[in-house]
Amino acid sequence: MARIKFKYIEAFYKTEWQELLHTFHVKDRMSSFEISEKIQRDTGIEYTYRQIQNWLRKFEILRTHGEALKNRVLTGRMDYSRRKLDYQGRFIDYGARDKGYGYLWAVGLKTILRNKGDTKRLAEALGLDGSDVSDWKNLRHRVSIEYQDRICAYLGMDKTQVFAEVKIGSYPKQRGTGYIFDHRKRLIKKGYKYGPGLKESMYEKGISICDLADKLAKPRTSVSRWISGALISPVDQERVKNILGISKDMIFCKRRPKN
Repeated sequence: MARIKFKYIEAFYKTEWQELLHTFHVKDRMSSFEISEKIQRDTGIEYTYRQIQNWLRKFEILRTHGEALKNRVLTGRMDYSRRKLDYQGRFIDYGARDKGYGYLWAVGLKTILRNKGDTKRLAEALGLDGSDVSDWKNLRHRVSIEYQDRICAYLGMDKTQVFAEVKIGSYPKQRGTGYIFDHRKRLIKKGYKYGPGLKESMYEKGISICDLADKLAKPRTSVSRWISGALISPVDQERVKNILGISKDMIFCKRRPKN
């Protein structure tokens, strides 16, 4: 039946079936669905787009995905005008957006939680994960209006006591020296030490960074950081000493070496 149909179509267009499909699909950039509609509109013969696709495959009149995309744009079957926006047009300033929504910084939450409950209890009362409350109290994210009201109701406090538009009273990053907490001093008190003699000791014993890392069952980056000046825990100091067979005093010290 399909063969009889395309014979009638050939007689109507006065062109062979293969050449006709090539003209429609390649020269006129028509899809199989458009070819099906055109044939039905011109001849009144119903020929589905699936049948057209089968004939196109049989005659090897095929397109790559890139060519198909190009044809959709050129023929206007798909509107890609939105994609022509420049980068600045697509960029979203989430900080400005949240501020416009009325989101505020929980500048007083950390201090309040020290005196009135803890992070876990507040998270449970709000039905949230503890990480959300942690982000709010450490000023990583603003708090939405809904949760502002719920937090104030839980704490029994006014909004102005907990929230502010500006990140006032933010906590500096707790690392290195010159911040609120000097973690190096705290770690040294716990027995952590620097390893200024580690690199030379490894060289003398013919042990590479990879070898030492494998024997300690640690990442290679950990050993690299120790050589670069990171503090080493008492447990790792003992293990390194046993592997290298050298006294701790020859490898480790409390004072940070000068670069």
